[in-house]
Amino acid sequence: SLTIGIAAALLSVTIGTIYGALAAYIGGKVDSLMMRVVDVLYGLPYILLVVLLAVASNAMVDEWVTRAKVKEDWMRTQVIEQHAAEGETLSRSDATEVLAHEPALREQLLGLASVKYPARDLSVGTRTMLDVATLLIAIGGVSWLTMARVIRGQVLTLKNQPFVEAARAVGSSPVRIFVRHLLPNLLGPIIVYATLTVPQAILQESFLSFLGIGVKPPLPSWGNLAAEGLGELNTYRSHWWLLFFPCLLLGVTLLSMNFVGEGLREAFDPKRSR
Repeated sequence: SLTIGIAAALLSVTIGTIYGALAAYIGGKVDSLMMRVVDVLYGLPYILLVVLLAVASNAMVDEWVTRAKVKEDWMRTQVIEQHAAEGETLSRSDATEVLAHEPALREQLLGLASVKYPARDLSVGTRTMLDVATLLIAIGGVSWLTMARVIRGQVLTLKNQPFVEAARAVGSSPVRIFVRHLLPNLLGPIIVYATLTVPQAILQESFLSFLGIGVKPPLPSWGNLAAEGLGELNTYRSHWWLLFFPCLLLGVTLLSMNFVGEGLREAFDPKRSR
């Protein structure tokens, strides 16, 4: 949970910082268009987006492993060739209908396709890493919106400051201006938001794992540990500690992250270090 939370927060902060800084620095219609995209994404249910991305990513991985689409295309091609040999022309949609209405033919072709295109053999470790990667993309890919707005507002304020105008006047490139002059003044908001994103990402990962969408055993997660603990609660014999301690550690970790973030903000904020 900690690893996924921190990695997802880093991904979210990176995307949000780059997106917001580009929108503010370019300005004009590009800025308006980029922020309208953010507004549209804001209007969609956040948790639903995460769940849909996680399910879609898992489906893509499963399709790649089983090669289901390749098998389906091969089966349609075989049906078209069989009817072409009999002097009948079929489209791919017609071949799909033939397979749907003739289960015996479908089973026969599916067996041949499974021999021709066997499923890819993935080790448990590789499959686990793919599950973790899809979870990172699902969480980090939708949690950068607030970061983009925060960074955009900061860059809009800073880009017209005298020190930025001076750097632009001596011929500094936009990349150098951002790295040397804007980024140090953005560290405060970045660190503060990152510390808020880490517990949020940990909570989302635990929630998805609790539902069975995220991390799966044998990889440990507070979410799947809590789910297993909940399964041990019954009227005959209650192992309450299996549910209590994962939830307790999750809560303590989320609270601790806020204190760590406050300390980092005071240490890295350039305005406080002057």
